[in-house]
Order: sequence, then structure tokens, then C-alpha cells
Amino acid sequence: MLGAAVDVFGLRQYFNVITPARKVRGALAEDRRLLAGARRSVVRLPGERARAAPEDPFPLTPRAPALVLRHCRVGLIATGGDGRAGQRERSRHA
Repeated sequence: MLGAAVDVFGLRQYFNVITPARKVRGALAEDRRLLAGARRSVVRLPGERARAAPEDPFPLTPRAPALVLRHCRVGLIATGGDGRAGQRERSRHA
């Protein structure tokens, strides 16, 4: 009786079922949040309040004097899109 209760292979089969089931449950919860966000962006249900945007998405940070950064590596990353808008403007005027 105790041998059947402590069956190592039975426990392994049990965990082989539980682990993927937990992953599926997590993926479904993530998909549900994604779909709910997409739905909220298209239509708001009656009685549903709009979420307030953060007051300041880019808060001010204290400035660092140049001397503090003298021995540090500093990088600057800037993006400006893919440049297609400028190409369209040039092609219209050409």
C-alpha cells in the first residue's frame, strides 16, 4: 500500500502534467490581459472608467556636472523613425 503511494514514476507523470498546465494557464492569463488592453483601446464598456495617464511620464532627473562624468563612458541613443517620410516629401517635389 505504501509502495503505491510513493511511486516515483507516478509522481513524475503527475509533475509532467502539472508543469505544462501551469505554463498554459500563465500564457492564457497573459493573452487575456493583451486582449483586454486591445479591447479597451477600441471601445470602452458602459461603467468602465478610463485609466488616467501618468502625470509626468519623463520625470526630471538631477543634472550631473561634467566633472563627475569625466571618467565614465556616456552613450547617446537617438531614433528618428525609418526616414520614409522624408523620401515621400522628396518624391512629391521631384
